[in-house]
Amino acid sequence: MKAFAVVTALALAGSAPVHADTVPNRARDLAERGRTAHDAKDYATAIVSFTEAYALAPAPGLLFNLAQAYRLRGSCDDAALMYRRFLATNPPDDARLLAEAHLSTVERCLAAKLPVPVETKVLRMPGAIPIGKRAQPSLTVSSKPPATSTWRTGEKVGLGLAIGGGVALLFAGYYGYESHQAETDVERRYAAGEKWKTLEARAAEGDHAGTIAKVSLGLGAAAIAAGAAVLVIDHRRHKALRIEPVARGARIGMSWAF
Repeated sequence: MKAFAVVTALALAGSAPVHADTVPNRARDLAERGRTAHDAKDYATAIVSFTEAYALAPAPGLLFNLAQAYRLRGSCDDAALMYRRFLATNPPDDARLLAEAHLSTVERCLAAKLPVPVETKVLRMPGAIPIGKRAQPSLTVSSKPPATSTWRTGEKVGLGLAIGGGVALLFAGYYGYESHQAETDVERRYAAGEKWKTLEARAAEGDHAGTIAKVSLGLGAAAIAAGAAVLVIDHRRHKALRIEPVARGARIGMSWAF
């Protein structure tokens, strides 16, 4: 979520409010140094500077700055503590809502170790809080299916059955040809006057080849049909609506694979 463009100076809340005209120059310098380090993504330096500034001038805005720096550094537990301390100062509604939103984010981070979203703005002394309208999430629909890099189990089974069926059909063709050749050879030799007794072995070879051809044909056709059915079922099972987070919103896409 991008930083809010509107910045409003807020009165500081707390048991001992710090006003702009009572903030020590040293505290101002430290707060400005912390803001500069924060903008440069040097969150460790920013935390040290904001902490020292708060020791000199305990302004609630500095608690918010510390929470921001801790959050962006990835220290969700410290960030949550600082957001709670800031909320305990009774900030105005806009500032409270902003801090509560960030607190909710770091609490989810603590619970699930999620990546922390970026919020770049920090506060100026004595207590300016970045506020404004929240960016509304947007959805963009993508019809392009994402690329798949691995084979699913259903795909493996379906393709394996189909390939096995194809091999069985090759066997069926080969043995069918052998059966036909044997039958033709027996008929030719019998017509030439050869006794059936001498042709029985060749005829048996033809019958055996014909049986293998028929079995292979049946198994091959069944395997191909089963493989196609598995692929169709797997396709329907894995076709799903995907929602991917992108900048300022999410992308919705329909994914499927064969």
